Amino acid sequence: MSNLRLMEPPGEPVHLRALSFFAVLFGVVAQILYPLVDSDGRMRVYLTIFSVCALFAAACLHAASESLLALVSVLAICVLFGFVMELIGHNFGLPFGNYDYVGGTWLQIAGVPIVVPLAWALVGWPAFVAGRLVGQPLLGAGILAAWDLFLDPQMVMDKRWVWADTFGPSLNGIPLLNTFGWVVVGLIMMKMLDVAVNHTIDYEGIPLLVLAWVWFSSIVGHLVFFGKPAVAFTGGLALSLALAPVVLAAMNTRPPATSSPIPPDGRRR
Repeated sequence: MSNLRLMEPPGEPVHLRALSFFAVLFGVVAQILYPLVDSDGRMRVYLTIFSVCALFAAACLHAASESLLALVSVLAICVLFGFVMELIGHNFGLPFGNYDYVGGTWLQIAGVPIVVPLAWALVGWPAFVAGRLVGQPLLGAGILAAWDLFLDPQMVMDKRWVWADTFGPSLNGIPLLNTFGWVVVGLIMMKMLDVAVNHTIDYEGIPLLVLAWVWFSSIVGHLVFFGKPAVAFTGGLALSLALAPVVLAAMNTRPPATSSPIPPDGRRR
């Protein structure tokens, strides 16, 4: 496959972005329903899988709207690399600490639920795009680590995975070693994406929308529905700090001005 082909989207960018937007909507609806259903039933598992798959599809479709290279990078770096890191972490306790997935609730490969590396992509790609927007791709690692301050307490609360005794202090029941591991792995992931996606990102709207929803829903969910104000505060503070430069950059971004918005003949084309 030629380099030129890799640098082009595999379809019409406008159509791919529209599909990505609708995939985000499906994922958001599933997450809204999540705290409203019985926490002891399997419906939360199904909603989790559906929302992850929908938002994963949104990330892939947005990446595809930028280039085939971006799409391949999401699959190879976010998903495959994320799977390898989860496999190492699950079996050796590094870099995230000693944890184990609760059996019987997820379809797994080598002990790692398939849905987990997909979740790496659904936030990993938006985090990378946000970092690129401010000219600091490695900022995406901070966004990933801050997001996990919400994710892990929620998944432990819902008995999706558990931690064994792990060396060092903890925050909201999660070892701080886990956050350190997310930062390290996130830095590696963002660097690989930055090297692989060697072109500008033309449209950041959908990834920023996903991050805005993650910020809002995570704070409200833990504060109002899950009864975890400490998680809402610590995760909200961390993610707000990580996203602050992105918000400032987005506010300062202006569309390029056109010298002649209306043709000389006075008719819009």
